[in-house]
Amino acid sequence: MEDVHTEVWQKVRSQFNYEARTKSVTRKYCFELPDVPAKADYYKMLLPYDRPLPENFEKQLRTVSRIFGSRTGMFEQFVLARNIMGPGWLEVSNGVFDQGVETTSKVSVGVEDPFEITPLADSVAPPPPFTLMSISIKTVMNHKDNKHEIVAITSRVYKNVAHDTTVPAEKLNSTVVTIVRPVDKVFPVGFEDEMKKLNHPGRTFVKVNNESQLLNYFRSQIQKQDPDVILGHQLENIQLNIILHRMKALNTADWYKVGRFRHRKWPNRLEVFDCRNIFAGRLLADISNDMGRSITLKCDTWSLTEMTSLYLGQERDDISNDISEFKGIHEAGGLLLVLQKSELDTKFVAAIALKVQLLALSKQLTNLAGNSWARTLSGTRSDRNDFILLHEFFRQKYIVPDKERRGDKPKDKYQGGLVFEPEKGLYKSVVLVMDFNSLYPSIIQEYNICFTTVDRSKFDAESKEPPPVPDSTVERGILPRLIENLVTRRREVKRLIKSPDATEAEKAQWDIKQQALKLTANSMYGCLGSQNSRFYAQALAVLTTSRGREILSNTRRLMEDNGLKVIYGDTDSVMISTTALDYQEALVIGNEMKKKVNEHYKRLEIDIDNVFKRLLLLQKKKYAALNMSQTADGEIKTSMEIKGLDMKRREYCQLSKDVSKYILDQLLEEENEEAIINNIHDYLQTLGEDIRANKIHTSKFLIKNKLGKDPTAYPKDKPPQVHLALRRMKQGDIIKIDDVISYIIVGGELEGRPVGERAYTYSEVIKGKLQVDGEYYILHQIFPAVKRLCAHLEGTDETRIAECLGLDLKKHNISLPSPNSNISNFQPLESTISDEERFRDTQKLVITCACGEKIVYEGIGATDISLDDKGLRCPACNESIRFFKINAQLEYLIRSVIAKYYEGWLACDDSACGTRTRQINVYGKKCSGQEGTCRGLMSYEFSDKKVYNQLLYLESLFDVEKIKKKANSSTDVNKQEIIVTAERNRERFNASRSVVAKYLDKSGRRYVDMYGIFNFM
Repeated sequence: MEDVHTEVWQKVRSQFNYEARTKSVTRKYCFELPDVPAKADYYKMLLPYDRPLPENFEKQLRTVSRIFGSRTGMFEQFVLARNIMGPGWLEVSNGVFDQGVETTSKVSVGVEDPFEITPLADSVAPPPPFTLMSISIKTVMNHKDNKHEIVAITSRVYKNVAHDTTVPAEKLNSTVVTIVRPVDKVFPVGFEDEMKKLNHPGRTFVKVNNESQLLNYFRSQIQKQDPDVILGHQLENIQLNIILHRMKALNTADWYKVGRFRHRKWPNRLEVFDCRNIFAGRLLADISNDMGRSITLKCDTWSLTEMTSLYLGQERDDISNDISEFKGIHEAGGLLLVLQKSELDTKFVAAIALKVQLLALSKQLTNLAGNSWARTLSGTRSDRNDFILLHEFFRQKYIVPDKERRGDKPKDKYQGGLVFEPEKGLYKSVVLVMDFNSLYPSIIQEYNICFTTVDRSKFDAESKEPPPVPDSTVERGILPRLIENLVTRRREVKRLIKSPDATEAEKAQWDIKQQALKLTANSMYGCLGSQNSRFYAQALAVLTTSRGREILSNTRRLMEDNGLKVIYGDTDSVMISTTALDYQEALVIGNEMKKKVNEHYKRLEIDIDNVFKRLLLLQKKKYAALNMSQTADGEIKTSMEIKGLDMKRREYCQLSKDVSKYILDQLLEEENEEAIINNIHDYLQTLGEDIRANKIHTSKFLIKNKLGKDPTAYPKDKPPQVHLALRRMKQGDIIKIDDVISYIIVGGELEGRPVGERAYTYSEVIKGKLQVDGEYYILHQIFPAVKRLCAHLEGTDETRIAECLGLDLKKHNISLPSPNSNISNFQPLESTISDEERFRDTQKLVITCACGEKIVYEGIGATDISLDDKGLRCPACNESIRFFKINAQLEYLIRSVIAKYYEGWLACDDSACGTRTRQINVYGKKCSGQEGTCRGLMSYEFSDKKVYNQLLYLESLFDVEKIKKKANSSTDVNKQEIIVTAERNRERFNASRSVVAKYLDKSGRRYVDMYGIFNFM
């Protein structure tokens, strides 16, 4: 150690001018670096954070092989060293009031040594009350500069609010201030008088002359009110982002005072991280970010309108942040209406945040993990998992893993939970569902799986064979002890909730605490299998999942040995088809099996989860059932439970979900099978007629799709939601990855266009009086869903279902889709498709003249381009483009199309996924996107059919006989001129046609290998 001290001290002091504090310590190590000993002496050095060691500094040293902790952040080091477990009271010794040099806080205290700060117990005093500020902005699009400019900012402030209050927002006192500037150069006539009428104590409208004054006033409001928490919807990625961009552009004075730390210069970029950094010192609570979404699971789109409806039971007028298209803003009444809606939005946001206990739950999660409350509110679950383990291993004197820059490292693949092949069908007898409580956390406890207990030295990541289970004599590991502590604490809190002496407020607080304990315990396994975690350990993850598969297999075997029939199983649960006739008899069977299974384990516990009166089992993870439950007075009630079906996916419109609900009601509740079939057929027939007669409300046709990536990053063949997103972005809307786009496919006059171009918002459909494309919805939204639900119903089939819906069977070719397909394979026959439809998506022939003019040639008579004996006449320079030049450009187009085909890009057919790759999955057509959760199929973006259609289209441009035939059958007044021109250029056209023909002749798509088909005979 003396040699180490001498070399390191001299190197650091001479090269970096550090005055480092050092000492020798003994530490343990149990993680994934094989060359680090389990216990050793270490040379500990304390260095300044503003001058970190360069990367790979150990390579400059002779006596050191590894350096740990060189990338540890100041916050992490502080909370670990002082054992600070999230928000709480701190005792500060020898503090110096530094007059706010580094902060803008009213009180700022500094200490020389972090050990002068000590965390105090929660019982010392209740948490202080908070000041909440809920904000909403309204913008207009500056199309010249392509920027959003702020017209108004509304802030609603709630003073002295407990973070875990159960009082609804409408019962809390608040003050609201709306700052507004003219949309144009002046306010509408009468606006100021109308505005003054609305002002009263607690409600203020402030008019300013320009955007710069607006931002300065808003910054002064934040200084004055000094909120601890800023609430909002799309707060980080849109609202605060726009505010900061405009402050930077307009050089707003003292801009950093929107937070509580002094910043001397603007960051180069203003991403989400920079936004959080500028607002540091204030919590940013966004009800629509990852954290907000994780506790508002009822939502599909997480729009403020939807959240208000589902969680507050109130209606909201859907006015976006960008009010450029709102016609009334140039009138006094219209502008005031927008401002009043903005006021309401701040109230809705605060009400939702308090309703779902966003602050209370996030604080409990932070106190359990010991991380930053701000990070928890941003929705980073992995950060919480890392910190709870960092604290635990730090206390036990272990060297903890450093943060790694993983980059684009491919994800490790290993076998997950066991899923039994389902015995599909409609079950009319009682089906029992039994599942293991918190399977993976329980396995970790049962088998003592931990970094400190499992020998991973011989684990081969390629073979994926799990390491051996620790011997029973091995000391209990840190990870199982930690999970056990969380489970025990939750059990105790649940006991308190049932206490008869507990008040409603106490019960609500305890319920939040038990939710936080449950979420934390259940997420512990996740850090083992997540490559984004510092505690990623593939060997431990493989061992845990392998034990899970073994346990489920053994459970199935035990149940079958006892005469029960297991019809399905998934990871931690099994479905048992019983001979029971009622609820009580099923419980007897379940409790008997529960006892037999549980006696094999110490910490694993299986229990009865559901008792299904009827079950429709369609596929893996896809079923619907009538669930029975018993009330306190002994009454048996039933409720519908649906998992994984089309009606649970946002990609299906409400009408499709209503139809599916009706079908399920019939299948699961109606006893007479003949009546079921007749009712379904009659319902579908009436439905088809109502859709075609426009009797269904337009809102029922809304389809919702999530953007898998930025709209501008999608390939050429874009799905409908991307077409709509791009159009909205041009109009000034801010749309980003993970946004959910709602749209309706319209028909009528637009029916000939590609589907993507016919996607419109609900408001556009209503305002433009556009007609819904009923046939599209019947074909792609209703027919596939009904067909799948009725697949196991005798007495009907897809042909009968199609007839009931009014689909033309002669026009369409009906074929059974693959079991995993999510879309209908209901396609028109090739012979029935017109050239206009067949060639609709083909690439046009663009001919470039020597003068630079580009001419789109779509055939004789299709354009105003003149054709003479020498060739095409350029409309710009009036010179002829000779046919040999045309043919050269024709061949270039063909080669580019073929090259595109051979690039071999594959794309997922699930528009919510967006996966695009050139690598074929080992699972065939199955999509591997969205971390393996996508159920879509991969197909070629540019298929051989598209190449063939492109060649046919180009050939048709120079096919004289086809041109003459088409002209004769048309009503065009110039058809004789077209025929004469075509005949006069026959020889030239034949030369151009031969350019295409030589590629068509090589295309295998136009030939059928009869020998290959019948050579078995």
